[in-house]
Amino acid sequence: MELDKIFAANRFGMAFERMRLEAAANNVATANQPLGPDGGGPLRVSASAGGSRFAELARVSVQRDADAVRVVHDPGNPAADAAGDVRLPRLELADEMSTLVSAGRAYEANVKALGALRDMMLRALEIGGNK
Repeated sequence: MELDKIFAANRFGMAFERMRLEAAANNVATANQPLGPDGGGPLRVSASAGGSRFAELARVSVQRDADAVRVVHDPGNPAADAAGDVRLPRLELADEMSTLVSAGRAYEANVKALGALRDMMLRALEIGGNK
């Protein structure tokens, strides 16, 4: 049914934008926090096509970007290694803030689309019930 595809697209859009919001918020919150010895880095969200049907698209991954690390020499920092270097995530706060804004707006657009679809379905039921 076509409505299933519309709802699947809307669900995917909302889930993807929520993940982008959470990842960007986490990156902003931990921008100046030293990384642990196990590596790490800022979070990145990506989506990939999974099949020929849109409902199979929902392959979203959230991964740490291990290459996005900057090293700062700060021997007084308790998180410094033996050489006095501290590993911090390398990211641009302006980029993360713009991601927060764009993901928030895209999520809001998906919510409005879902509301419009709901209203259209209710109106169609009203029209069909009047015959």
